[in-house]
Amino acid sequence: MLIADLTLRISIYIICFPGFESIETLCDGLLQYSDDRMADQKEFLKMTKHIERGLLLNMYVPIFAGLLLIFASSAWGSEEIKKKEIQVFTERQVLVALENGEEIYSFDIVTGRGEKETTAGRYKIFRKHEKYTSKTYGSEMPYTMFFTKDGKAIHGTTMATLRSYLHSYLTESVGSEGCVGLTDDNAKALFGWAPVGTPVIVISEEK
Repeated sequence: MLIADLTLRISIYIICFPGFESIETLCDGLLQYSDDRMADQKEFLKMTKHIERGLLLNMYVPIFAGLLLIFASSAWGSEEIKKKEIQVFTERQVLVALENGEEIYSFDIVTGRGEKETTAGRYKIFRKHEKYTSKTYGSEMPYTMFFTKDGKAIHGTTMATLRSYLHSYLTESVGSEGCVGLTDDNAKALFGWAPVGTPVIVISEEK
């Protein structure tokens, strides 16, 4: 309680009289308040040395904290300027992942068939699940990234490469229920690269 009381009085004095020359000068002014709490003046002055070191520490800590904040802000800023985007080409059955305009990934995919097409448009990834099971079809959907409210997602699927080829050149009957399917390995890589909020642009090249 004594230390807390003394600290409070010092804090008030610093705020009201910021021009004091040293901590000893400050404490001389406070001795009149300490007679009923501490009779031994030597012990009191000994305490002021600890307080002075504490005040110096409190002065330097914010400086170091400020420097750390500057460095951290620079690092975060570097991350924030990275513009990531996923483009899905339904006719070519190809997905391209771009970062600041540079191609990072290009994967064969299988998209929707018939009346369950993967509709062209601009979307965003809003939910991710490393492991997921379709509530509608009961099928496993590893590395799922949802991008439409009606349940379309980018995820791993079976025989994605073969189905991509057949979808492109022979028949759309091998297509998905509207999702964008990749091999599990490709889906895993894309899942780790694309955060929630990444734009997904579905492009139909039909003329």
